[in-house]
Amino acid sequence: MSAVLSTVRRAANRRQDAETAYRAAVRAAREAGHTLEEIGKAAGISKQGAHYLLNPDTRKGEDHGG
Repeated sequence: MSAVLSTVRRAANRRQDAETAYRAAVRAAREAGHTLEEIGKAAGISKQGAHYLLNPDTRKGEDHGG
């Protein structure tokens, strides 16, 4: 694999790790009793977006729980 493609692979891995950490933080905030509005504001998304992160639409094949 070329050096450039290795860089792409490392970036993809970091991106996945960041997404996993982000979703874990959102779940932890909810478990700590924060509202969807508070979580959304902290994440820079709507409260509906926070709800979706916590409850993905499994009909779309999206299961991001952990």
